[in-house]
Amino acid sequence: MKKNQILTCLQEVQRTAGRRHHRHFSMEGYRLIERALERGVRWGGAVVSETMAQYPNSREQRILNELGALGCEIISISDEEMMERIEGRSFGPILGLAETLAPANLEVFLEDKDKPCHLLVIMH
Repeated sequence: MKKNQILTCLQEVQRTAGRRHHRHFSMEGYRLIERALERGVRWGGAVVSETMAQYPNSREQRILNELGALGCEIISISDEEMMERIEGRSFGPILGLAETLAPANLEVFLEDKDKPCHLLVIMH
């Protein structure tokens, strides 16, 4: 996907119709992206802040390397635009566009109860 397609898709998957149409959903922050990478989630793209792209810390670099190794298109946007998109939350300046999980895969993703995280799942 191209930059504009990824940004548009991230916007559209905020609605049920968009998730159904694109067969993707968005993930925000380090912890969710890391957990999804551990469990083999497939990616349609990722968006990071300009600062994360240019000056990643070791955790951010590891995430970028793993996404890149999977062939995930990674684009950067200004820090200001990222703050708008994540509405000021502090989970990390990264948004992932993940393929929709089948119910069995979703259960595996949520299985690790020792590492709690914030996850909103909407199933229709």
